[in-house]
Amino acid sequence: MTEREGHKFTLSADDYSMWVLDWRAKQIRIVMQSGEEHVAPMDADERRPSNQIARSFFDWDRWWLTTETEKGHLVFCEVWSPVGDPVKGRPSVYLDQLHWSTIAKALVKPEALSEADLTAAQRIMKLGHDGGIRLPLSSATMQETAALFGDRRYEVGIAIASLSGGWQLRDPLELRRREFAAWFAERLSLDAPVPAADAVTLAPRSIFGDRVGSAAGADLSDSMRQFMDALTWPSVLVSMLIDPAPITGAPPTRWAESNGDIAKWMASMSREQRASAATWAAIQDNEGLMSSALSLIGDPSTLVGRLNPTDLADAVTDTRFGGLYTAIMGERHRDPNRRWLPNDLNDIMFLTCAAAYCDYVAAERSTGRQMAQLLTRRKVKPNIYTTLPDLVEALDRDGVRTVSEVEGS
Repeated sequence: MTEREGHKFTLSADDYSMWVLDWRAKQIRIVMQSGEEHVAPMDADERRPSNQIARSFFDWDRWWLTTETEKGHLVFCEVWSPVGDPVKGRPSVYLDQLHWSTIAKALVKPEALSEADLTAAQRIMKLGHDGGIRLPLSSATMQETAALFGDRRYEVGIAIASLSGGWQLRDPLELRRREFAAWFAERLSLDAPVPAADAVTLAPRSIFGDRVGSAAGADLSDSMRQFMDALTWPSVLVSMLIDPAPITGAPPTRWAESNGDIAKWMASMSREQRASAATWAAIQDNEGLMSSALSLIGDPSTLVGRLNPTDLADAVTDTRFGGLYTAIMGERHRDPNRRWLPNDLNDIMFLTCAAAYCDYVAAERSTGRQMAQLLTRRKVKPNIYTTLPDLVEALDRDGVRTVSEVEGS
């Protein structure tokens, strides 16, 4: 049941079978469960997701959205719903951009890959397409894909869109903010539950946190706005991934320079002093996030006075994802010979987030090895792999199979 302009009406799979948004013909086609069809022109202000998108099909029975590109590719995406279990027992597998590129190459230029990489990429694709795993994309994935152009942009983008199927890794800053809020609420004994938020989700705009708002009309009810966002977001993701025009952002050079300066500052310190300095640097780095987190559970100006330096140090080292991020940053700060690069920010931020919240992670070699070693020292079984063959070996070892393989056994 939803409401618009004071009128209530019901949208139900009992009535509808398929909605088709034909962007070429600028028409909407509605197919009823009875087989009856209705065709109407689109509103003049209806925004096409991209010139690369030809049509979108919403299947009411399966609750899927299929996006057809102008080149004829079909991308099937699951659609967010506030009810039901969309996970269906599937583990989440996060791929660094390096490994997404390998999978794209397996589709368009398989001869360029080693036999081991090609076999592993094909297994990942089979698991992804046949209900064996979830392959969430992240805003880092979007950013690094958007920097490509032409045919390469389309090849990598369509591979990611097809395999991710609408699944996203929630914005890491939002996840750390919620971690801090929950941690502070417990430390301060506050009865202020932090709303749960799945890290790997179908929820619209989740990869961008609160940086992107709803595109649905302001005159819609909340439930209708949620529905329209859920219905259009998968096509928006596809369009952002395959648009041929590159989107270049400013690299975080200042971040790299600042952290390089911290490492130089710590180089002359004793081992104990470096450990304290690394924690201090982590507190400074997270100061804004911690203040924002306190606002979720009360008045920050009041609550901050109840926290001592030890509380802040524990907050940045003990939280699930934030603690791993702090540990990796601290190790790098204590290495005076390490060269800090702008892309290190994405590598550290998103790979530590994925390691904390995803079941398996295929990382780039340097950060992946460092994270695996850290987890091993903590007596935690690493879920991080630096090659696709190693990842597939772990999936096979753990009995991860496709729906067809399970049904056929």
